Amino acid sequence: FAAAGEKVKSIKFLLEKTVSDRVTLSIYRQSYESKIVEHGKLMQSIAKEVRKLKKRKRAYQSLDQHDSEVTLAEIKECEEAVQDLQLKLELVENDLDQLRAKCPSVEDSEEDAKENIMHENASALK
Repeated sequence: FAAAGEKVKSIKFLLEKTVSDRVTLSIYRQSYESKIVEHGKLMQSIAKEVRKLKKRKRAYQSLDQHDSEVTLAEIKECEEAVQDLQLKLELVENDLDQLRAKCPSVEDSEEDAKENIMHENASALK
């Protein structure tokens, strides 16, 4: 009877651990996917600002003194916007790296990740 009780406790513990691991993985995966979307949007914004910056620089070369001052201010504004976006991009990349470090399987397909959790916990029963 005692051996059966211990086995039930062990199975209960592993089941709770499996559920906990899957919930944690789900939370990390949602956060990771959100950061991936944010990363993509930032990359698009940077590309847009760089195109705008190049356009302003080309325009600056062909303008007279008064108009060139306005365009120079616009160039500076675009450069600052690009720098701000690059900083945000670095922060998002850092967040992604941290999520990968905490949970390496966050990039795996959902089925692969679930299978890994089940395999890890099942091997503990042996």
